[in-house]
Amino acid sequence: MSRKRDSSGFGGSVGNGRRSVLVLGIALGLACGLGPSMTPAAASTNMNKPAIGSQYDFQCTASGGETRSLQWDVLAEDGDIITIGERTRDQSFWRELPYYLIGSTVALRRTAAQGRREMTFELGGFFSSGDFGGLRTLTVGQKFAAPVPERANGLPVLDWKYSFQVEKAGRVDHAPVGEVEVYVILEQRERGPYKSASRIIYAPAIGAPIAFNYVDNLGLEERCDLGAYRKPGEAAPRMKLDDMDKGAPPEPLPQS
Repeated sequence: MSRKRDSSGFGGSVGNGRRSVLVLGIALGLACGLGPSMTPAAASTNMNKPAIGSQYDFQCTASGGETRSLQWDVLAEDGDIITIGERTRDQSFWRELPYYLIGSTVALRRTAAQGRREMTFELGGFFSSGDFGGLRTLTVGQKFAAPVPERANGLPVLDWKYSFQVEKAGRVDHAPVGEVEVYVILEQRERGPYKSASRIIYAPAIGAPIAFNYVDNLGLEERCDLGAYRKPGEAAPRMKLDDMDKGAPPEPLPQS
């Protein structure tokens, strides 16, 4: 059985898990041939915040052969937090997230096709509050795990378990950006029987992934590859922050 993501391009609503963790692991392994072979690179580097005005165009392919385009425009920044406008399937969305989690399913707040989804992601502490800020400096072998509470459309809080691991580093020759250093980051999350995983091939030189994929235990698999990258000023703006219906900030989650 297959399932579509929400149109924003990241994992959407969850259901009861119907396939084993083993199947998920195998599928992720098969889905992660995300590009050219890598040559050695430094085992540690700093992540870079993408500049306002940067544009990224991805081509995404699902396991069933369905294809779509996905556009990201960096619209704003506030400290570590960036706002990204997204466009796919003639629909526009936005998300706020720490720059060091770009390409992941984590967001402070975001819109999605099935309605507004809000995630509270406290940046103050570390494991206890879900701050994965250690990823600002990528070091091969490092791993971070923490709970991340999510509220969707005013419903009760959903408690996710997240982990991120920096798997390897290397250099690749990637057509849209040339030869770049990349770091492979594995994201895994679960809530009850539902599990998903993705690999993010992040390039510090452009502050974003050159590829990422997603797989879950409901049968969804999708891979997205960067087809075009434009620095600020190289192209006219496609989305404006004022056009994003961001509404009021979400209410704080109840304290446990």
